[in-house]
Amino acid sequence: MGVAALLAAALAGRTSLGVIGSRGGMLTLSHQGTVMDTSFSHPLSPQYWAYGGSSPPAIRFATWSPGRLAVGVDNRGHRNYYGYFAVTRNTAPANAYVQAVVAPMTAVPGRHQTAETVVAVQTAWTKLTGLINYLVVSEIANNGRPKRLYAGYAHGYLAHASTIAYYSEHSKQLLSSSKPYIVTIRTDGYTTAQIWIGNRQIVASSNLHLNIEPPFQVYLEVQDVAMRYSAEFYHMSVYTDRTVDITGLPVGAHLSFTASGHVWRATADKSGDAHLAFSVPALANVGTLTINKGGQKWVFPSLRLAGGDRWNFGRLSPALQWIRYLPPAPWLTHAIPT
Repeated sequence: MGVAALLAAALAGRTSLGVIGSRGGMLTLSHQGTVMDTSFSHPLSPQYWAYGGSSPPAIRFATWSPGRLAVGVDNRGHRNYYGYFAVTRNTAPANAYVQAVVAPMTAVPGRHQTAETVVAVQTAWTKLTGLINYLVVSEIANNGRPKRLYAGYAHGYLAHASTIAYYSEHSKQLLSSSKPYIVTIRTDGYTTAQIWIGNRQIVASSNLHLNIEPPFQVYLEVQDVAMRYSAEFYHMSVYTDRTVDITGLPVGAHLSFTASGHVWRATADKSGDAHLAFSVPALANVGTLTINKGGQKWVFPSLRLAGGDRWNFGRLSPALQWIRYLPPAPWLTHAIPT
């Protein structure tokens, strides 16, 4: 692809990033699979996040430090079940992979006390319909009992919701007592629900009767009773798929992508398309992409690939191979809150 064609595609909104590899190979990003991505490196922007919940304003709080968001409720002296949450203003489409990195619960609730950390994917139509239907993963402890991991479907109106449990297990079965864990939730909103803790899938259903009308918003939440408790989160991201598509390849070309000690492989079909399928939870990776075909090899180091990305492979003429990088188009990257 020549520079003029690349710039024309960028101005048309079709290309956000160009990367040059060895031997004049070039990759251009035509579709960005990352819908949302934040490592909480900055205070939450009201452009991308909002706060809310059932707790009275006087007892709820949110604190931020680089790489960490905490939402909490100081519910000491109250027997009511109160909650507080941070919610994305941007929405995720049906069948997207929603991920959150969560701190394990350290609180030990006593008698008549409850602490709960929540990650939820909820319909974005709540304000219009009053429905609060959502899929939820939570770590919960109460009345001095051991902590449990819970996954389920909640449905109903603002003040009258009920929950169907899909999974409930002692948290020690899946979690380290000190290491953050990754929650991944995927649903079409109607019949399918897939939920992972780390790389273990705990829910896999395709014949449900859900009413979570897409698109969705992501909720990072705390609930508690009769105690002060805050839930902590370290990352939140949304990917439209788990597969990276690369087009325009020589037919039969072999691809390998190496990142963090893992290798993913694919072969270009008769249309010149190849598909690298990532596994949960590693849906975004930085590594080296190598393309081999008939003794020719193109190498792209330090390349970030994320589920849902669509790249196009091409070759630059020798006169243009000094170009190493074309920056992202701002109208595409602004869709990702930081």
